[in-house]
Amino acid sequence: MQRMRRIRIPLGKNAGFTVAELVVVIVVLGIIFPIFIALLLSSYKDTFLLDDKVKTGAEATQALWYMEENVRVSSEFLATVPSQYSDPYGPHNSGTSGGEAWSYKGDSSTRRVLITRSYATTANALNTGRQPVFMDTPAFSCSTQMYYQPQLSFVTIYFVRDNTLYRRILTDTTSALCPGNTQQQKQTCPPSVPIGSRPASCKANDEVLATHVGGFELAYYQIGSGGISTQIDPSYTSTDPTVLAAADYVNVTITTSTWNGVQIDTISQRMTKVNQ
Repeated sequence: MQRMRRIRIPLGKNAGFTVAELVVVIVVLGIIFPIFIALLLSSYKDTFLLDDKVKTGAEATQALWYMEENVRVSSEFLATVPSQYSDPYGPHNSGTSGGEAWSYKGDSSTRRVLITRSYATTANALNTGRQPVFMDTPAFSCSTQMYYQPQLSFVTIYFVRDNTLYRRILTDTTSALCPGNTQQQKQTCPPSVPIGSRPASCKANDEVLATHVGGFELAYYQIGSGGISTQIDPSYTSTDPTVLAAADYVNVTITTSTWNGVQIDTISQRMTKVNQ
């Protein structure tokens, strides 16, 4: 049986790396490593921006759906908020006097305000047993002629503040209601206001519908004879509180942006009012 022989490789003067070779390796790594890091950071940034775009786009789409549901059952578009709907904070969350009053014009061409009036109900929209809420007036008797009484309404306001789209609800707390009638809708206030500092009218928080909102634009239209649509007050300069009374639908455009303010998407939707 033949034995296996151990082969010895002599270590010569060329074994290992020379200083020159090490210098070359270090230089090459110094070139490749920053490129690798840059590619890694770029990939991470693209992934982050894509995730941000998907989230903001989904929020904007859902916000438009919520708004359309409200517009469809609204009785009218409003240019201003009637006096019986008191708002202690206003569009800038700092009061309702003077320039703080709500207006359909908003703060700029890309910061409009959508104001709708809807009929109040005794339960939420998912409850099939909900009924209208009727006001107690001398004209009719609540006990025998309640359905002849005027119906109570509430106001919904959509506005952008700090690149966030909010929905605020204002309720009429001054009108007398028929006995046993209570409205399900609750007046909302800014979430930033501490509960202990709120007036008694505040019952809930403004709802956040979408974040990273770079633009909120509105265009109201009236459908005339032959189905031709005419834009109402396209320059948004009217001071007439009934300027939107003839509007049949509104085009709502939401522009979303990334966390660093770069515009990424624009979504528009036509919302038609079915109640008159």
